[in-house]
Order: sequence, then structure tokens, then C-alpha cells
Amino acid sequence: MSLRILPPLLIGLLTGISAHADCSQQGKTLPYQPLADKNMEILFTPPGKNRKQGHARWIQQIGRCGNYLQMEMFHLTDPNVIAALKLAAKKIRVAHPGAADNDLKVGVRVILDNGFYNDAKNKPIIDDLTQAGVLVRPSSPSFTITHAKTLNCDGKTVFITAMNMTKNELSTRDFGIVTKDPGVLTEHEFVFSSDWNNYRRTKDQGVLKLQLNDKNALLWSPQNSKEKMLALIQSAQPGKTIACSTESLTDTDVRDALVAASQCNVDVRFLAPQCDENPCPLLNLPAIFKMNTDAKKVIARVMPGTGSPQTPYIHSKMCVVNFDAKTGTGGTVFVGSENSSANSLEHAREEGIVVRNDLASKTIVKFFNSDWKQAVLPTDPNNCPQPKAALGESPECEPAPTSPPSSAAGATE
Repeated sequence: MSLRILPPLLIGLLTGISAHADCSQQGKTLPYQPLADKNMEILFTPPGKNRKQGHARWIQQIGRCGNYLQMEMFHLTDPNVIAALKLAAKKIRVAHPGAADNDLKVGVRVILDNGFYNDAKNKPIIDDLTQAGVLVRPSSPSFTITHAKTLNCDGKTVFITAMNMTKNELSTRDFGIVTKDPGVLTEHEFVFSSDWNNYRRTKDQGVLKLQLNDKNALLWSPQNSKEKMLALIQSAQPGKTIACSTESLTDTDVRDALVAASQCNVDVRFLAPQCDENPCPLLNLPAIFKMNTDAKKVIARVMPGTGSPQTPYIHSKMCVVNFDAKTGTGGTVFVGSENSSANSLEHAREEGIVVRNDLASKTIVKFFNSDWKQAVLPTDPNNCPQPKAALGESPECEPAPTSPPSSAAGATE
């Protein structure tokens, strides 16, 4: 029988390309320039036995800051990080007596998410920092949340990560990038200064739009993260790979872009937690089921359980595109605080970065492959415990199906 007289859907199944997929846009050149820094560091948690990883590396860097330190953080409860900030404030105050509080190039400054800052149970932490000389401000309520997890030391070193400074790093999968790139530091400081000076900007006033260069490697929510994330996914070349993870997946454009890439012969693998540690534990399941159903194969899995060193909670927000597994080289990498959710990409304050660095690709893919082996196709969405507290990273809630669609349950690897 000639392919010309077969139904379009059957042609798609036989050829491996969906009859509905428009592959003309797949494999496009990125419209922005990833950071190419051969000296960048890659951070990860759980740190395992590596005492120079995870929060220990943050603490080390905090201790190295001699003039100023700027941190923007969603949640800050790790007592060791808090102690390091207090010591840094004391050291800098001694080195710069009489420095003005409005001099952003002197002192220790921390922006905390508005909700975290104004939660009564966190007042002892904020009071402790303030009494030690740390300048602490809440983020602007014009953002739904301030979810960035960054550190700038003396304008010479910047951490851009998915790592909250909380107490669960030993059971949480996260990544980060450390760079000394002058261009990245200049743009980062520009946005931090704006967030620091505009912390009183209200929800009614709306988010202040900044003059940013969209050709640069940094991703900023709510301004340009979504467009840059979609462009990264569309840059995956047919025959190559995409490996991504997120804590919260509710953005339909990101979901559909991943499915479209899979239908265009890109090897897509996507990972999320089965039980989201947010107000809606089943948040991710509708999108996971739909991705596998639409792709007609398993391109998305979930990590079961609530997090351990062996099966870590998937909190990481990362994507590696076009990595060559045979040579262990190549690939374009996104790392940052942006979840694949509409809130994170379009309404929150987030910061991420896209880089080209073989060590970054190789390191992150190694951890991803290990997690993928532990992950499963969700079959029982009713086994998620209710969260102990509403952490608030993703306020969106969607009703989850009581069981996976039959087409998803029968999807093939």
C-alpha cells in the first residue's frame, strides 16, 4: 500500500512524525546569546559527600565578600547561612565605618519574598539579621512572589540558582551557576538595585518594566523568561535531545512546545515531582498525563516520594538541549529559579541564565539520568500527602484526574 493513500495519522505513526506537528520551527537558532564562560562553576544538591557543594559553597562565598553582598531569596531558614550573613555584615561594617545605608556598594543586603517577610513566624529570623547589621527588605508586592535565589559578592561573583536557603538540601535536587562574567554581573546588579529601591511598589501600580537587553543570556520574569524558554526548546534539533526538570508544570505553551519537539524527532525527557510540595500536591499530573498522551510515548516521568538523598525531591528548574551523549560535549543549558508555570514565567520575580559549557551539560545530564532511572510514570495520584504548609511557589491549582487516561497508561517508552 502506498503511503500516499494511508490516513494522515497512520502516516505519522509509521514515520515517527505527528501528522499535526509543524516541524518547520524546530531547530531554530537561538535569538539570544548563551553565556560561554569556561571558568563557571556548577552547583548542585544533594551535595552528597562533596563539602564544597550546596549551601556550603554559598557560605564560603559569603565569607569572602569584603565590601558588599546582595542576596535575593524566596525562603531563608538555614541557620548556617544566616550565621554567615551576620558575620559578613559585622566584617564589612568594621572595614567601612560610617558607610551610608543608601550606598549599595557597601554592606549586606537581603531581599526576601514579601510573603515570607511578612509571615509572623519568620519575624525572629528577620530581627536576628537586622540586629546584626544586615539590611533586609521585603520584595515588592507587584510580583506575585519573589522567587529568585541569587547572591552577588562585591560585584565580582554571582550565584544564579534554584536553591532556597532552607534546611532540606540533603533531599532536594537543585542546580546553580556561579560566574564572574562582567556583563552578567552588570545586568544582575541593575535589576537587584531596581528591586531594592522599588520594594514599596504596590500590586495596583504593577510591575516596573526595565530596559533589558533581550539578546543577553539572563532570563528575567516576568519580563522575558517565557519567550526565552520557548526559544530554547525550539532550538533543539531533530535527532538531538532535550532533558528538562521543573517543580511546577502548568504553562501550556511550554508543555506543548516539548510535545511538538518530541513529534519532530527530538528525544525529549521531562521530570517533575509526583507530589508537589505546594498547596496543590497533584499540580503536575494533568500536564504529565497530557504530554505522554499527545506524544504517544513516555516523555515525562515523576519522582515518587517526598524526597531523600537517593530519590531527591525534584525542585530543580533546568533544561539541557542538544547535548551529545556519545561525546559528552555540546548542549545549551538553562538553570535558574523559573518553574514551567504561568505564574513563575509571567507574574513572579525570577532569574535564570542560559549557558554553553561542556562541564555544565555533562554534570547536569549525569544527575538527570540518575533521577530518570528512579522516576516513574504516575499511576496513583491519590498517594500524595497534603503539604504540611502552603509554601506558595505556585499558587495555581488544577483538578487532577483520579487515574491516568488510558492512552497515557499505555504509552510506550
